[in-house]
Amino acid sequence: MELFAERQIDYVRATIKNYTPEEIISMLPFEFSYRDWGRWTYRQSYVSLGGEVSIFFDGVHTDQGICLDIPGSGLRALEAAALAKGEKFDIREWLGKLARMGARASRIDVACDTSNPLVTMALVRHHLEQDAYVSRAQSWRPMECHRRGQVVEVQGFEIGGRKSESYMRIYDKALEQKVEGHLIRFEGEFKGKKAARLMEIFVKEGWDAAVGCLRSIIDFTEVSDEDENVSRRDRASWWELLIGASKHVVDVAKTTSNNLSKTYAWIERQCKGAFWALTEASGGSVDWFYSLLRDGTAKHSDKMSMMAQAAKLFLFDNQFRYQGALEVPTACIT
Repeated sequence: MELFAERQIDYVRATIKNYTPEEIISMLPFEFSYRDWGRWTYRQSYVSLGGEVSIFFDGVHTDQGICLDIPGSGLRALEAAALAKGEKFDIREWLGKLARMGARASRIDVACDTSNPLVTMALVRHHLEQDAYVSRAQSWRPMECHRRGQVVEVQGFEIGGRKSESYMRIYDKALEQKVEGHLIRFEGEFKGKKAARLMEIFVKEGWDAAVGCLRSIIDFTEVSDEDENVSRRDRASWWELLIGASKHVVDVAKTTSNNLSKTYAWIERQCKGAFWALTEASGGSVDWFYSLLRDGTAKHSDKMSMMAQAAKLFLFDNQFRYQGALEVPTACIT
């Protein structure tokens, strides 16, 4: 089976707390220079390689941490620096190290290339125009090349909105680089909670999970006039050829964040009286509650695990509003 010819992480932006800029610099094989300006809500920075690697600090908010920002060219420079020492830069291992430091990704791009001559921009456009795909994105647009105000040619397609948490570009990489040959790139841009989730599952599960995240943006199906329900159609054979056994990574972060407060509100409204009665009958002990938790730990499904991880991310982002939401209400223990 012929999979994507090349898969790479093409952008990393992450926030890291409890570390100084100098400590992050010591982890990178580059020379940095100080700048008395920053980006976003940071007021100072260190930059290297002409800004291809940046460390922003001195945020306007308390306990904001620092921001490490490395686009694709900076990541390729990390690979080259490792190669010069006779080593191999492992992006998965490197992101795992950042994760262990408490880093939280705010943007990660996944780029997958194919040189298969059967996969063309015309084929991709045909599937898009025939609505032969499954996607939460509300729109797709051609990426047009303009010269002197005139459209020269369509270089690719955009799936979804650039400001959303997930967005995809599909384009002719060879044309963009002005080189001979055939190379089509599928590039997913993930931000916010989706970037944090992608970093987590990529470190844990590897490239199949990363490619599965692309499927969460768009999943191409066979063109059919018989079955109007596109979600029931078979996956397009050329798309199957590229993604192989990669599982569709279900995005549960948003639905969990929406449902978590409702779930807690329901428990508070409907169950706190029963919780009090059980605790009172147990002589003030909450062992019955922890027994339920242990039973749930042993029997939970993979979907529940994913929801739990998404809930952690949600509570991290809403730690003041939902502080203690997953704790036993102390009012029930009297």
